[in-house]
Amino acid sequence: MSDAALALAARIVLAVVLASSAIAKARSRAAVREQIASLVSERAAPLLAPLLPAVELLVAVGLVAWWSAVPGIVAAVLLVLFTIVLVRAEARRVPCLCFGSSKLDTPVGPSGVIRNGVLGALAVFSIGSPSGAHAGDTLLGVAVLGVIAAFSVRAAR
Repeated sequence: MSDAALALAARIVLAVVLASSAIAKARSRAAVREQIASLVSERAAPLLAPLLPAVELLVAVGLVAWWSAVPGIVAAVLLVLFTIVLVRAEARRVPCLCFGSSKLDTPVGPSGVIRNGVLGALAVFSIGSPSGAHAGDTLLGVAVLGVIAAFSVRAAR
């Protein structure tokens, strides 16, 4: 598989994960606001609750529409920030609505950090240029990376 196909496949898979997460957060606005208040701050919650899904969706669109390194770098930074919040949630033994998680009664665990690591690796791959990617290689990459991402997101729920 070429570097371009790997970059494009990583962009597609990460865009799907971020868009799905944004949709899940938009559907659970009150719960997201409550989670942000408990994990970040009460004062930040009214601003971050609607902003977070919008940012995730914007990054998802950027990954597939803008073929520069910028969307991949932004996605990597976003995942680092998410991981910091996740580690904070784990330390406090509180649940997190991370990437559409539906378990509000179970605190996060190490599998969430592993999931973020997998998604972070996709973000690093997506920094590469997708120019010249061949369809067959890209589809194979989407299938393989998609299975890995789906498994890691599902395992962290």
